[in-house]
Amino acid sequence: MANGPQHTDAGTNPAAHLSLQYIEQMRSGMAYGRMLGEPCADFLYLYANPAFHAQLGVEGLAGRRCAEATAHLLEPELGIIALLDRVIRHGANESLEVRIAATQQNYLISAYCPQPGHFIASFENITATKEAEHRKSAATDTLNRMLDMSTFALRRGGLHKVFGKVIGAAMVISQADFGNIQLLDPHTGDLRVVAHRGRFPKWWLAHWENAAQGHGTCGSALQHRKRIIVEDIEHSPLFAGTATLDIQLRAGIRALQSTPIVTRSGEPIGTLSTHFKRPHRPDEIELLWLDLLAQFLADLFGYVSLRDQLRSSERVIDSLYRTQVSRDLNLDLLKKQVNGLCMALGQRPIYPNGYPTDMKTLFTYYLGQMR
Repeated sequence: MANGPQHTDAGTNPAAHLSLQYIEQMRSGMAYGRMLGEPCADFLYLYANPAFHAQLGVEGLAGRRCAEATAHLLEPELGIIALLDRVIRHGANESLEVRIAATQQNYLISAYCPQPGHFIASFENITATKEAEHRKSAATDTLNRMLDMSTFALRRGGLHKVFGKVIGAAMVISQADFGNIQLLDPHTGDLRVVAHRGRFPKWWLAHWENAAQGHGTCGSALQHRKRIIVEDIEHSPLFAGTATLDIQLRAGIRALQSTPIVTRSGEPIGTLSTHFKRPHRPDEIELLWLDLLAQFLADLFGYVSLRDQLRSSERVIDSLYRTQVSRDLNLDLLKKQVNGLCMALGQRPIYPNGYPTDMKTLFTYYLGQMR
């Protein structure tokens, strides 16, 4: 056991042997070492379990200095050396969350001091947990955005006011670099970019300004009412041998997805697309949220359409009401004139229960009185 702590005889101590077996099988990394220098600026590995070696991508750490074998752990901004120094000086257990750039992984480091000048530290990979937290935060943010967008649309009117917010939410969910919304022109059948986020080149936007339905991934997604995902444009059969491949690569786009926006009755409206500078395939959670955003847009379209129809109906009703009021006022004036004429002639109205309510009968009565 050259890698193990030298102060324990695991061969004659069953408990120590079982403990070592457990440590060797742990999924979390564990390291035992001695701090060097005053103040401590480096440490010597005395033992590291297989999981720790795998996490850092190195072998044979026992007997080597951190500065030699795993220098990236010494980066001041990580605070790992400072953590170990405090643990040894004060004897209190401490924990620290770090993200190691070299491995693109997040770790929870917990350390304690088993004897003066020494430490035992565990490295638990919490990347999945942090990503889940990020997704939860993004989901909460998206729900809040959708609530804000609904309120905004209801108060101000017009979907163009909320397009940017929808694209922003889609980019947060999928960690995309670009995003756009294209709407179908009902007269020409062409898709037109109506909103976008990210630094799309102007020539790229101009190219897709008049993409006919069925042309390009967005057009195909809408035509077939089915989402299209391109994980890596350079190796996708959809782009192989096409001029579009060069267009996307020149714009710095390596992956994309396009989700159709379709009403609940099946009417095509447009597409919601996100683009990436690196190969990427959205997972099921991302796709569910993109579906939700697309349906949200479709429902807002439906709401705006119904609202506009209602407003049009209200205008017609208001016009009819004003016309009727005008007629009622004219009829009332005519009644007063007839009544005045009857009184002047010394006659009583032949309608003791009130004048007729329609113009024709009233005029007939009026002419009769004139005779």
